[in-house]
Amino acid sequence: MRRVMIGWAVAIAAVFAACSLLDDNGTTVIVSQNQGQTGGSDPTASPSPGTSPTGAVTSVRVSVFGAETCSTGTPNPALGIVGVGCQQAVTCTPLLANGDEAPPGVHPPAPDSFAVTEGAAIDLRLHEDGNPYNREAVGLAVGTSKIRCAVGNATPGELELSVE
Repeated sequence: MRRVMIGWAVAIAAVFAACSLLDDNGTTVIVSQNQGQTGGSDPTASPSPGTSPTGAVTSVRVSVFGAETCSTGTPNPALGIVGVGCQQAVTCTPLLANGDEAPPGVHPPAPDSFAVTEGAAIDLRLHEDGNPYNREAVGLAVGTSKIRCAVGNATPGELELSVE
């Protein structure tokens, strides 16, 4: 009989320990399966599996923005063409399924990759604004290069830039 009582006491303690937590303020928070949190001042349900914020990003757009600047050489007014010795700002934009730009809270703080994948005509550097989704494409030599940006499981975006 004593063994049964000890067994029940251990089982009850284990259940209580698994379902009762203390928050940062020392308040007991009782967690019920499939019910979210209760006991706190602002109960919220956990997201369902597969609905993490990064799951909302379905594709990525890579494009130029701003004016081309040159320390040497002459800016080329044509879109998608960078002069040798010039630089053009390039951005990687995560997109939602409807094509709208994903707000910052929906995508990770930085892309998984943002790099030149083909050609040696440009060098890709971090943009002066420090935003990891922005780069400076610097024209090194006449030719063509491809830039690719990937964010999570979304379809990566690509941009082809020519240097003249």
